[in-house]
Amino acid sequence: MKKLFLSVVALCVTLFVQAKDYADYVSPLVGTQSSFELSTGNTYPAISRPWGMNFWTPQTGKMGDGWQYVYTANKIRGFKQTHQPSPWINDYGQFSIMPVTGKPEFEEDKRASWFSHKAEIAKPYYYKVYLAEHDVVTEMVPTERAVMFRFTFPENDSYVVVDACMDCLGKCRQGAIKYVSGQMLLKKQAPASEGIGKQVSQASLNKEKVDTARRGFFTVSALIAASVAVKAQEKKVDGGLAPLIDKKVPKRATPIVPAGALSFRHFAQHCTACQLCVSVCPNQVLRPSGDLKHLMQPEMSYERGYCRPECAKCAEVCPTDAIHLADLTEKSSVQIGHAVWVAQNCIVNTDGVSCGNCARHCPTGAILMVPKDADDGKSLKIPVVNTERCIGCGACENLCPSRPFSAIYVEGHEMHRII
Repeated sequence: MKKLFLSVVALCVTLFVQAKDYADYVSPLVGTQSSFELSTGNTYPAISRPWGMNFWTPQTGKMGDGWQYVYTANKIRGFKQTHQPSPWINDYGQFSIMPVTGKPEFEEDKRASWFSHKAEIAKPYYYKVYLAEHDVVTEMVPTERAVMFRFTFPENDSYVVVDACMDCLGKCRQGAIKYVSGQMLLKKQAPASEGIGKQVSQASLNKEKVDTARRGFFTVSALIAASVAVKAQEKKVDGGLAPLIDKKVPKRATPIVPAGALSFRHFAQHCTACQLCVSVCPNQVLRPSGDLKHLMQPEMSYERGYCRPECAKCAEVCPTDAIHLADLTEKSSVQIGHAVWVAQNCIVNTDGVSCGNCARHCPTGAILMVPKDADDGKSLKIPVVNTERCIGCGACENLCPSRPFSAIYVEGHEMHRII
């Protein structure tokens, strides 16, 4: 009786341990029935190790399409290495692998194969699918830095296509690009009168051989010229005289969020970090936050541009009303922050020259230039900010000539207000 009891306990423990393989409860296909118009998760079946160097996924969309796998699709174009965190952010370092049979085909639309979800297995650690048009079973298992494929081909001509580009062949409307195999570069077809497929003589081929020494000379010359050009580009100059230094992001006590967000807290609670506003911002003012508390939620910064009063694209595309504007008039009256002048960075103080760039470009007239020395009639002028009129658009910060930090920057407001 005691042995029977221990056997039952051991069996129960074994079943309990087996049931704790939590990875089997995860379906990477959840959230893949998304599109540009409607998101149900904007995910793709990422087959990867935890903290792996890259993700691998079956690819139903074209190279360059943000929605690289959509559940409603019925054709697979390849199996893609990807680093894409969201369909709204461009991918990088990507390429696709596709097993095919029969005649060599390089266009992704023509080599795509029909598949069914009934013949598809998707786990975080394993993916398998049957490609019906090529009669190929594809399996992949992720490693720490790559993936292991297993292709089961039929007994006929088969090969693997590696698509490492953005499919120039399919995108060229003039038909000016075509793929040529390596063998076709080494031989020519004879004229029809001599018989189809007959090869030209070895003597004629020798005459057409490329002069490798000459090619090597031109290659080295091109590399030297390219390196010189790269070095010239690395040194940014203004008119060939003064070096230009990129602006750095100032340290802000409060991040800046767009007009229509009402407050920083309201924006953080309603924003889903979909990156739609980032993708449509024409002046590159919006960018994903690196703050862990608000990771990937957009915030504003003015090193590349400033928030123009006539633009409301972020509010137009926001799907959750985290940014909501009734009209452009409302935007021009919303104060999202105020400008702060930093005397030690201003070229009036550092270089002893006249400027006034911030005051000239302020759309609300919130900046006034006053004499640095009130008792000197010829004194240089410095800016004074009227914080009651400033709306925080960032024109002064972006157009300030001081480097690497602007002499005037915008400090965000926790609560936006109408002025």
